[in-house]
Order: sequence, then C-alpha cells, then structure tokens
Amino acid sequence: MWAAAQRSLSQALAAQGDWEGSAEAAENVLEVLPKDASALKQAEMIYQDILFRFSSAFDLNQRRVRRDNSPGTRLEFVQTHLTTARFSECVARSADFRDEELQAGALPVRDVLRLACQFGAGQKSGARQTAGAILQESANLHVPAWRASGVKHFLSLHPAFAAARDLWVQLFEKLEKGDGPGLAGVVRQLGEILKD
Repeated sequence: MWAAAQRSLSQALAAQGDWEGSAEAAENVLEVLPKDASALKQAEMIYQDILFRFSSAFDLNQRRVRRDNSPGTRLEFVQTHLTTARFSECVARSADFRDEELQAGALPVRDVLRLACQFGAGQKSGARQTAGAILQESANLHVPAWRASGVKHFLSLHPAFAAARDLWVQLFEKLEKGDGPGLAGVVRQLGEILKD
C-alpha cells in the first residue's frame, strides 16, 4: 500500500515539475520493491535526462537491464555508458545488437551513440565506419521514441568532445528531431575530426 502511494506521489510530483521529489518518491518505492520496473524507469529517466545525475541513472539502468534484456532497455544502457564516460564499454555494448533485433528507427540511435563512444574512446577508424552507416540511415530517419537531453548535457561539458562540442550536441539534436538531412550534414562536418 505504501509503495503504491509513493509510486502515485512520484507521478504526481513529476507532473508538477518537482523532479527532485519525484525521484525521491520513486527511490522510496525501490526501497520496498527493489525490482519495481516502473519506479526504476521513472527514477532513471529523471536522473538521466532532467537532473543529470548520470552515475545514479547508470546504477538504476544496470539494475533494470538485469531484469529486462529487451533491445530498448539495452540501448538505454549504451546511453548511460556514454554519459558516465565508459566509452570502451559503450562501444562494446553497442556492438551487442544485431540489426534485425532493433526496429529501423532505433538503428540510427544505436549508431549515433556508438559514434560518440568511439570518438570518446579514441577509436577514430571505427568512428569513420559508423559515420558511414549513419549517412546511409539518415535518408530514412524518423523521429525516434528517445530522449537525448542527458546526452546533450554530457557532451556540452565533457573534455573528450571539446574540439567540436557544438557539432556533437547538434548531432544529437538532429537525431532527436528526426532531421535526416541535418544529421547527415553534421556527420559530414564531424568527418574532419575523425581523420587520423
């Protein structure tokens, strides 16, 4: 009963824009029901995309992926690897997907995350290959059911992306908006920094 009240409180506080309170209420649910999928996802989303507490989001996502190994949850785990600067692990996790297990709209998300992780890990050769895949995928890009607020915030601050910070942020903005031509244009601009 108490956990249900905390879950409802978390949702109500989120609707009011009280993100700290919403996350706290979701965490209260997790104290009693540590495997509660709704509370895990709610708290993770708040920490990742609103409060930018990336290590908390990573920990919650790690718990969630143990219970839900679906492609969508695993793709979010790739994202939390990026925003906690686990670049090499992010590259490895992004390679765990078979193209056919992802919906067509998720392929560009995976590949744009992979591109950023490869760059962060210093894997420029792999990043050039991924950039080529993104150029092909951009022709059929649609608005993905995915948020990039946390990723854009991370890229705007992390030193690995300082050389072309604005372009990295634009890359994720174009992806988030489903702007295929814009995404392709940014990938081409990033081509200069992907050279050896």
